[in-house]
Formats: sequence, structure tokens, C-alpha cells
Amino acid sequence: MHTWLPLLSLVLLASCGGGKDWRKAKREGTADAYRAVANQFDHPKREVAAKRAESLDWKEAEKEGSSKAWKAYISHHPSSPRVDEARKRRDDARWEEVKKADSRTTYESWLAMNGASPHAAEARQRVEALAWQEAETAGDDEAYARYLVRYPNGSHARDADQRRQDLWWGKITYEDKPSGYREYLDKHPNGVHSEEARKVLDGFRFSGIAVRVVGRRLRRKDSLKTYEEQLKGSLLEVLKASGFAVEWMPAVDGSGATAQNPLAELLTTVPEDHAALVIEVRENRGQSVGSAGYATDIEATVHLVPPARSEAMDVRQVRASTTPASKPGEAAMHLDAQKELGEAILAAGFGFESWQR
Repeated sequence: MHTWLPLLSLVLLASCGGGKDWRKAKREGTADAYRAVANQFDHPKREVAAKRAESLDWKEAEKEGSSKAWKAYISHHPSSPRVDEARKRRDDARWEEVKKADSRTTYESWLAMNGASPHAAEARQRVEALAWQEAETAGDDEAYARYLVRYPNGSHARDADQRRQDLWWGKITYEDKPSGYREYLDKHPNGVHSEEARKVLDGFRFSGIAVRVVGRRLRRKDSLKTYEEQLKGSLLEVLKASGFAVEWMPAVDGSGATAQNPLAELLTTVPEDHAALVIEVRENRGQSVGSAGYATDIEATVHLVPPARSEAMDVRQVRASTTPASKPGEAAMHLDAQKELGEAILAAGFGFESWQR
């Protein structure tokens, strides 16, 4: 009874194009072709086409094995009985891709989306390891400081701190200034170089001071002769009273020889336990003091060189000049300025007594 109904359905299917789509899907045998049929709500082969598309998409995802392929499967089949398995395989594939890329940014991007993943701890460890590699490759203080900011308690935190100390220590020893050694000890009293820093600082101490004047620009021909006399009362006697042995070295006329190293000769003539105080002076004509003539203005660069060294541990710029209330006569005012220079050196803040051995 009614045996004509199935035949009628096939005729109707063929007339509306449904049979053509199904034949095309079977001929091409692709997931996309079957999906085209499955997306037709009233197509009689819709469910069969959906199953075949799902099966083909699963096989393709398995074959390719990439997170992209599994993501595509999930997108096409969100209600599939195998969607949970697909999500797991997608996540596993993505993790393998992240490990293969092995870059800090890739791990960090992955962690931002997968912080609760079973692989998260491994990813964080790898991020830190790569951050340490970056610091080691750069090898500068900024890179190690950056690592310590990110990982103050990291597995390489101690190494990073020591690298920073080593870099700083290299700079300190290159400059070889007591201020650098003191600053290191202030920040790292028990640091890897603390004992060495204390020994070096002790080497800056001295029991005597050798003084030498170097004239770079002089107003009077007798200037070099009179500096010793005037500095004795204002500088040398005060240093002696503080317990230093003081040696006066012959003054040097270095006019016109600005490139000359005033410390060179001192290295071979200064007693071993003496510091060298080298005073480079430039005399200028100062203000007019009526009939008395012109005052003298002195600009001096003062170098304090520790024992057995060629570089100054401290350098100061000082000035001295004659005032109108000084003794009358240009020569007397000149001597007065030289004496004031000694007082200015004492007030410059060298801290001689703090370095006394």
C-alpha cells in the first residue's frame, strides 16, 4: 500500500537539488562537501552527512596533529561525543608547539590562557630559565637587575646578585677611588668582595704627605719660591700638627705644558708610605687695589694621590684671592693670596685625618 511514496520522495529530492548535493558529497568524499549537506536543515541525508563529516574531520585532525586542526574540529562539531577528547588533544598539541618554539614570550602567552594547566609549573620554570639565559647573554648590570625584579627569589637570584657585584667591582677597581670601595661596603658589608674592599681601602691610608706645587700660569717670577714659605704656615704646619710627616717637594714650572702629568715624577720620589698632594696653580690678576696695585686671584686644582698609585683618590678645585683689606703693596698681597690658598686647601674637604695610618 502506497509503495509509490519512497519513489516520490526520491523524485522530489532530485527535483529540489538534494540528490545532486548528496551525489557530489559522495563523489568528492570531503568533510566540507558532507558538511554542505548536513547544513541543509530539511535534507533527508543530513544526519548521515554530519556523521561522515565528523569522521573525516577527526581523521584529518589526528593526521595533522596540530592545535589548529583540533581547534577546527571543535569549531565544526561542538556537540560531538568526542569533543572533550578533541579539546584535550588540542591542548596537548598546543603545549608541544609551545615547547618547540621555546621562547619566553610564547610561554608567557600560553600561561596567560592556561594558568591552571598541568603544564603550567613546567612553563613557569622554563620562562625563568629563558629569562636567566637572556640576562647571561646580555651580561650587563641592567639585565641582571631586570631578572632580579622579576624573580627576587628565583633559582638564579643569588647568581644574578653576584654577577651584579662582580660587574660593579670591576668598575670600582678600574676607577680605583676610595668612595667606590666605601659605597660597595655600605651596600654589601658581607659581599663577595667585601674583604678585598677593606684591604684596598687600608692601602689608601698614609702616615706622611709629600707636597708639590706645579705652576701652570704665574704672575710673578718669584711665585714658585714664595709658595713654600706661605704654605708652611697655613697648610704644612697644620698637617704636621695632625701627626703627618710632611715632605716639601721642589716646585715645578709647568707653564705652557698643560699635557704634562704633574704626578709622574712623584711616583719615583715620594716616600712609600706618603700620599702626594699636588697643587696645580693658575694665577690671575685680580681687582685693582688703588695705589697698592692689583690683587692676585689663584685657581688651583689639588690632587691627593694615595701611596704607590698614579691616580688621584680625590681632586678638588679651590680658589684664593687678595682682599682690599690685605697688606698694602702688590707683592704683599700676592703673598697673602698664596697663604690663603693653603687655608682653602684645608677647608676643601679632603679629610686628611680620616686617612691617617
